[in-house]
Amino acid sequence: MELLKQHGLHGGGLVEVDNPLLVGFYNDCLADIGIDRTTLTRFQVDGRGWSPEVAAEKRNSAYLSHGGAIQYAILLSPDQRGKPIYQPFFSFEREMMAFLFQQAGDAIARLTKSTGLWVQFDPGLSELSQLSDLTIVKSLKLTLGDPKQLIAAAGAQKKLVTRFTNDPDAWMDETLRQQLAASGQKFGDLRFTSSFKDSYRYPAAEAFYLPSFGGVFVFRPKSKDKELLVTVDESLADTNVAGGQVSSLKNRNLLNRLINLGFVEVPLEWYRSNPATLGQLRESLFVATLYRNGLEEIDLTKLNEAQRMGCLMDHCDDLPPEFSALERLEQRLAQGDAVDWQRLSPRLKWLLARPKEGLPIQVSETVWRLICRQAEVAVTTLFTFDKDTFFSAYGAWPEARKRWAVNGILASGLIPRKHE
Repeated sequence: MELLKQHGLHGGGLVEVDNPLLVGFYNDCLADIGIDRTTLTRFQVDGRGWSPEVAAEKRNSAYLSHGGAIQYAILLSPDQRGKPIYQPFFSFEREMMAFLFQQAGDAIARLTKSTGLWVQFDPGLSELSQLSDLTIVKSLKLTLGDPKQLIAAAGAQKKLVTRFTNDPDAWMDETLRQQLAASGQKFGDLRFTSSFKDSYRYPAAEAFYLPSFGGVFVFRPKSKDKELLVTVDESLADTNVAGGQVSSLKNRNLLNRLINLGFVEVPLEWYRSNPATLGQLRESLFVATLYRNGLEEIDLTKLNEAQRMGCLMDHCDDLPPEFSALERLEQRLAQGDAVDWQRLSPRLKWLLARPKEGLPIQVSETVWRLICRQAEVAVTTLFTFDKDTFFSAYGAWPEARKRWAVNGILASGLIPRKHE
């Protein structure tokens, strides 16, 4: 992974926890949640407070939970706002944390000056033990807590202040005055943003992914159609689910089903206006074929266009039929021909599939993740929407293919090149 790290494509977006105070806050939160403390004195955390170093120490990538469906986050700094989530249980956790910061950002910034905060993500079920449980999860309750009990104290102090300011005779209530003074002396002035609460309700996305059951995509159409659960494990495809239907990634009717539900489209007119995308898809097919055949010594980043064409022709017999189909499609679209996408081959449809225009970002990202599991998408698409698959595949690639992938991602402008 060194080449990725060198260019800021792996391990970025983390917040340093590098002083005894913050380490202490983190450990206090772990203990308050009921999780063993870390012995590390320096580590990094993502937007949810998950640390790759602590996970390695505990030999448990899911250490911010007790093994069930209820998950936890730890907040040490407002700097975690907008940071990536490296190990999400629900794929929409980054948007969920953004929602929490939007609702309680001022309180988080103020409280983390003197304590760490922990957040409980409760989907309403302590454990997801069967696929039908996924149709029950409609929202998550986000509950905030802290080891110093400042959140509870803030609520109590606010009530005392409200009574004192609204009751004209409150100044005569000695007990009230003593309670107010004691709260101020112990906790300070906690009368921050009026919008702050100790719990929030976040609706689950219309489409999301979670790693349970070997990986499941959940699609909830706005129409009266049943929910669609798409499993990575093909053996689960025959599972009966009340209120939903179960399909596997290998189901030949999956694409049409997603199109009919309004999650996917094969927009040939979009490709007519964006022909370069078809070239990127052909490139992905060519590269996958080239290195699958064991030609590790060929470094495409060092070949000019003429040399690349020669390499392509040397191996054209090994290319999948979708390569030439994409070439023909590009020419027909450029010439203004009408093309019926429904007459394309199933594999070509998956290559050309895109999230339906106008979907919410988190839903669109879920659709892209599924497409990445179905087709040889462009490397930038795979890196952006399915990093787990990208990093897993990257580790097995020859060095030449790794350089090609990194160059392609950097050239796309997704990640700014680091200063050498």
